[in-house]
Amino acid sequence: MLFNNNKYNDEISSFTLKSRGGISFLFLFLFCTGSAQSNLVPNYSFEFYSSCPNNSGQLNYATPWINPTSWGSPDYFNSCSALLSVPNCTIGGDCYQYAHTGNAFAGLYTWGYSVPNGREYIQCQTINTLINSKCYFVSFYVNLLNGSMYASNNLGAYISVNQIYSATSNPLLSYNAQILGYKNKIIKDTLSWKLISGIYVAGGGEII
Repeated sequence: MLFNNNKYNDEISSFTLKSRGGISFLFLFLFCTGSAQSNLVPNYSFEFYSSCPNNSGQLNYATPWINPTSWGSPDYFNSCSALLSVPNCTIGGDCYQYAHTGNAFAGLYTWGYSVPNGREYIQCQTINTLINSKCYFVSFYVNLLNGSMYASNNLGAYISVNQIYSATSNPLLSYNAQILGYKNKIIKDTLSWKLISGIYVAGGGEII
């Protein structure tokens, strides 16, 4: 699964999102059935890490999450860290946010004014391959960084058969998210976590 706003923003106002003008995430990926459900997203709340983050751009410490582009540097926030702690962090100025669940979250740019169409993305592989014609409930929570200059909408999830990676200098990926927020509102809330969710009907074989 690939997360961020892959289209141009429909609207931009005077804020940004968590982590250097980025956004914070907690993920759920569930079967849409009446039976017992299991989350297909590994490390969905970013609690588990290979090393405690000590600088920006260390999303890969929250295994198995990765950055799918050569341009961006998504951040990993965890209460174990001094620089990128939860709820207090010192990177990028004023940063204060409790995690939605546990003690960690990821942060990224959703729009960068200094680089045309600047975006950051995060990606992971689901625990199981998706089954043809089965429906899945996909959800994640987002929040705006304190003191940000801009805010974004078009925040979504793209689900794919293949892992995505772009080695070009263009930070904007061309994929259209299958999951977008209801009414696609701009995320301006710096206190509460906002849910983005939707139903995805699998074509079969998707694992990203």
